[in-house]
Amino acid sequence: MTAPTTIPPLFCGANRNIAFAETLESLRFPLSNAANRLTDNPAEIAARQGIFSDLMDLPALEDTFANAKTKLDALAELVRKSGGFLPKDSESALYALRELTVFTDAVEALSYAGPVRSERLSAFFAAVRRIEEDPDFAALRDWLDTLADSLRDIRSLTLGVNLDAQLNATEAGIVSINPKPFMGGNFAECKLSRETADAGYSVLSVIGIRESGLFLGPDKLAVDRAFYAAMNEIVRGSLRHLRRQITSDLADTMRSLLARAEDISHILSCASLLRRMKEAGLPLTFPEIGGETKILRLYSASLAEKLATAQIVPSDVRITDAERIFILTGPNAGGKTVYCTALGIAQLFFQLGLPIPARSASMRTYAKIAVHFTREAAGSTESRLANEAVRLREILDGADRDTLLLLDETFSSTSAFDALYLAEALIDWLLDAGCRVLYSTHLHELTAKYGGGVVPGVSCLSAKIEDGRRTYEIVPHTAEDPSTSLARDIAVENGLGFLFGEYADIP
Repeated sequence: MTAPTTIPPLFCGANRNIAFAETLESLRFPLSNAANRLTDNPAEIAARQGIFSDLMDLPALEDTFANAKTKLDALAELVRKSGGFLPKDSESALYALRELTVFTDAVEALSYAGPVRSERLSAFFAAVRRIEEDPDFAALRDWLDTLADSLRDIRSLTLGVNLDAQLNATEAGIVSINPKPFMGGNFAECKLSRETADAGYSVLSVIGIRESGLFLGPDKLAVDRAFYAAMNEIVRGSLRHLRRQITSDLADTMRSLLARAEDISHILSCASLLRRMKEAGLPLTFPEIGGETKILRLYSASLAEKLATAQIVPSDVRITDAERIFILTGPNAGGKTVYCTALGIAQLFFQLGLPIPARSASMRTYAKIAVHFTREAAGSTESRLANEAVRLREILDGADRDTLLLLDETFSSTSAFDALYLAEALIDWLLDAGCRVLYSTHLHELTAKYGGGVVPGVSCLSAKIEDGRRTYEIVPHTAEDPSTSLARDIAVENGLGFLFGEYADIP
């Protein structure tokens, strides 16, 4: 083929070490294998944003990729059955011939001719079109169309044997591939049945085991078997040679096309997620790429699929050089963990090139994103604290100014006195390291030490309470915010009111 053999990738520059597997698990991140596709390259993020912007605006694109994915899955299976690009026997060679048909189908499925704004998509589809428009590809497609019925149900092969002047065989090979078995017998039978037999499917003389035994003799059975073994090898060799001839210029293109299957799978997973979020009626925005993070009305992507739009409470996010560590306090079930999760998912969405669930945003990238949420562990309180310390040590290894940490209820497995002591040491260490941190905690005492601008770089947030009730919005902490977790309210709401002399009416 004269067309380029390489189809450009849709995604480049992924970094495998940006987020721990525990980070995605703790956030219950909705996309599988996302860790392998995260990037902190602003140019790559911008290119991906172009892809997903087109995908959201052009529904036909998703249909194109979905159709192509079906073909590529079938092509990958046929390549596997055929033994790769070097088939070893006649059966695998037939799979190899069939895979050529699936290959042409996959190319045609990806020949999207609609307008796209993304340079990455434009280059991808242009490469596919160049392959489709190549004269050699067109000739292959026409030949396969002619051969299609035979390939689906091969019942016989027409072999040709070239002879020299002494009638000695000099060459043998396949003349045609046929969907029907030939009819045969002796010369008279063929003459009598010629009117009912399809042209090209009758022979004048059949050489089978009985017939060859007559001229080879009963003691020549080994020779007879060798004859048919040789015939089988002619068939296999001819099919392999045919396949090599056809695919000699196509193998690289087929490999390149199959290599794009993972990109297409990722696109389809993201498209499904974005479609569900749009159907929930909540805004999505592609963040501007900058040096600080400012998100207006961020909401939880996970809640979008569980609650009605009116029930979801958004909040703002602001992380700058001047304000880089945030201590978040507030009542139980007041939205602190939801806020941590929403920020983590938004950051991962952004570094995948996806829009985030917010009204507008400007965001910076991070080379490392880590989450430390409370997790049940078997054993005593001491063992849980030890387990927590080990996990935290792994997270803090190499943490610096290019790290985003989301900490939820760290050190909650020990006493309040010890937890406060450990939390203060942790915050001081994070300040020196220059990390960006959201630290959700019930340790309200931390706001007294670090709040109100007392410590440069540290700000305090609070889960807002109005008239003694949770609003689920996260706002800057003020001196008037109550230092309470409303634990009593949670207990009463869940049936422990009798502990305080409050009894529910029994019907």
